[in-house]
Amino acid sequence: MTIADSSPLALQRADASVRRNAKRALFTIVGGAVLIGPALAQEPSYEELEEIVVTGLRGSLQASMDIKRDAIGVVDAISAEDIGKFPDANLSEALQRITGVSIDRRNGEGALVTARGFGAQFNMVTLNGRQMPTADAFANGQVIAGGIGGNSRAFNFANLAAESISAVEVYKTGRAEIATGGIGATINVRTARPFDNAGTVANLGVKAVNDTTNRVGNDVTPEVSGIFSYANDDKTWGVGLSASYQERHSGASGSSVNDWRIQAWDADMSVNRTLAPLYVNRNDTPYDSSDDFLDAMIVSAPAVGQLYGIPNDIRYHFSDRKRERTNAQLTVQFAPSDALTLTTDYTYALNELVEDRGDQTIWLQRNGFYHLEFDTNEAVATPLLLREYTGASKDFGYEQQHREQKNEMKSLGFNADWRVTDRFSVALDVHDSTAESMPNDSLTGGGETTFSVAGKVPSVCLESYGPNPGGGQPACRNASSFWTQEFSFNESLPIAGRTFYPTQLDAYAGTNGDSNYSFDASSIGSQIMRINYQDQATDLMQARLDGDLEFDFGRFQFGVETRALDMRQRASASNLTLGDWGTSDTGQVPDMVALLRPFSLVRAFDDFNPVGAPIGGWKGNANELARWAFSQGYGDWTEPSAPDGQLRYNPGFTVDNSVQEDTEAAYVQFSWGGDLWNRTANIVVGVRYEQTEVESTARILVPTALLWQDDNDFQVQRPPLLPENVQAVSETADYDNVLPSFDFDIEVTDSLKARFSYS
Repeated sequence: MTIADSSPLALQRADASVRRNAKRALFTIVGGAVLIGPALAQEPSYEELEEIVVTGLRGSLQASMDIKRDAIGVVDAISAEDIGKFPDANLSEALQRITGVSIDRRNGEGALVTARGFGAQFNMVTLNGRQMPTADAFANGQVIAGGIGGNSRAFNFANLAAESISAVEVYKTGRAEIATGGIGATINVRTARPFDNAGTVANLGVKAVNDTTNRVGNDVTPEVSGIFSYANDDKTWGVGLSASYQERHSGASGSSVNDWRIQAWDADMSVNRTLAPLYVNRNDTPYDSSDDFLDAMIVSAPAVGQLYGIPNDIRYHFSDRKRERTNAQLTVQFAPSDALTLTTDYTYALNELVEDRGDQTIWLQRNGFYHLEFDTNEAVATPLLLREYTGASKDFGYEQQHREQKNEMKSLGFNADWRVTDRFSVALDVHDSTAESMPNDSLTGGGETTFSVAGKVPSVCLESYGPNPGGGQPACRNASSFWTQEFSFNESLPIAGRTFYPTQLDAYAGTNGDSNYSFDASSIGSQIMRINYQDQATDLMQARLDGDLEFDFGRFQFGVETRALDMRQRASASNLTLGDWGTSDTGQVPDMVALLRPFSLVRAFDDFNPVGAPIGGWKGNANELARWAFSQGYGDWTEPSAPDGQLRYNPGFTVDNSVQEDTEAAYVQFSWGGDLWNRTANIVVGVRYEQTEVESTARILVPTALLWQDDNDFQVQRPPLLPENVQAVSETADYDNVLPSFDFDIEVTDSLKARFSYS
């Protein structure tokens, strides 16, 4: 049956009994009038033919436009056809084409969604109208180390493939019947139902993805998706199954700074010596003479009192990644009568992330600058060029990292839709959903293993000064194996360079330097090994009862809802000292070096101009290196709660937080549709009441002191991480809100609609 109605209210609820009739009358609608010819006895009988409707790209655009035009409030939507037009890696990439929606990418794929400028944590994400739990304790390739902490409500759309979705609706304004939390937007993800189509629907899709960033995996990886749906002719029962599997191998290179030190420029720095106290014997004057300090050249020095920043380091990253994503949904629908429809569905999503990453790091010593250039045009002056003498025996880090995390979501739901009368219906919806983000490394049980190695050239003092008047060892006048470092921020890629000089005096004179010095096996040693653990688990139970009463002139809706959310987030770290940060075993670990392979830094940044950076480094698998360490007898963790002698994560969690949130809600909403000034108009007025009780618990080691180490560096002192030293601290709160909403729209012309919304 073809239905046309200018009122959006008539489209919001179709008569269930009409939809299930096998025999349907065929009406012809011309110019808005229904023409039914009289039945004459002499008219011959005709066999009723099955109606065939063909839609394509134009039909999908029309469907999305109709949703946006006919909806109450400001709503955008995309249909399955819209999603299929583009090679989206996941659902968030499909959402980015909606006005006002932008996305945050991880590993080159969309992950978090921002709406109207609000962050992802300010969105409410629902699946078929049900609030979804969130868990995102680890960001593959997103941060320097350790994951993102798992303390956000933001929903990670990277866990959902786009192939299993029938439509997505983005509500940019609130309504009384929609749960709160969508300050940015409420995003409703809709999946297919068996009763959406009569008969059998089956589709299988196979794709091959060629990722040109891949370095060590497969360049071409498979993506398989399929959907099967069956409903009998009367639509009294049906079953639907959709599933997808996607694999991707990729690589990435990047550069970052591990924090900045911000402080105020003072008058002493104008004479340079406070910033760069480098001792140089200029004229054989006594050791403690003030003119034995080499002044730095400072270009565009900050004004006295102006804030300036100095980076701690510059590091280059080289990542090889693997992602396997599995989605599935099973839906069963049963209609024992024309008035009652029962739906049960189970949704499953799994996203397994693996990353092997190498870092090449150059740390600033911060006490031997001899050339500095600043950009002072901003409130905080930032360096354009830094050059410093680092001294002898400087080590340069090559940290290896292995990361594995598993994000898993499960949702079991039940819905009963009862058409009590032609004008009154009630719907009950209940679901129990969980989301977990758990470490997935079978070797350690953790989420990240890091193994720090470094290159270092031993140094000896070739010539010393005379006795030190201040006491102590005499200063070395000329040492072997001396280094300088240079940081440049003038180009698009920050450049961290280092130059090796055979002697200290060569460095001062700028002679015989080698800016492409490569560390061989005899110059490599071990430093520190760490295992990091991050997890987050959220359980959400929700039940709602909605009523809908239709009038000739409008519609009255009401409902009640209850939600119970439990979230727990934990983290731990353990450290194992090998050659320590001084790389004391340089040249003594050939078996470890055999597990490393040379790596070209220049080739990793061939889209940039890396001239000035070291041309190569070392890369290896952190788990293989960890096995080597334990085979050599290492195994005494520095943390008391870590299991000595075992290559396992630390079960003594330094972070152990939980939140319990219970919400009760009720709403009423009235809709009117009619004509104003001979134009079709709609008014919706509603009010929602919510009451929430929250209990937040942190299981912590109670601090005993705060140690001031240097400048703005502080360290919290705590007792050993043992069960008897852990204390649970809880806080409770409750609040309630009355939330009104008002929506008005009017057709200004046949092709132009004006809206006003308040919530």
